[in-house]
Amino acid sequence: MTVRELREALEQYQDDAEVRIAIQPHYPLQSTVAGVVSDREIDALPEGADEDEETVVWIVEEDQVRDDPYAPRAVFDAV
Repeated sequence: MTVRELREALEQYQDDAEVRIAIQPHYPLQSTVAGVVSDREIDALPEGADEDEETVVWIVEEDQVRDDPYAPRAVFDAV
């Protein structure tokens, strides 16, 4: 998924809705988002890449949600 595709996917949702990450479809867990960082910002550009452009943007996991660490399995079927 590209940044453009992610923006477009999020356009339909309210700006103040919390974003969580669902991981491991066979044992679905959920986590909160700590932040976003690019490979350029962490000096991890691939060999020969343009230093002014990002090739990968990382959504960084903060922690598993404590009240209920499990994500609904249906979220994986809905994508």
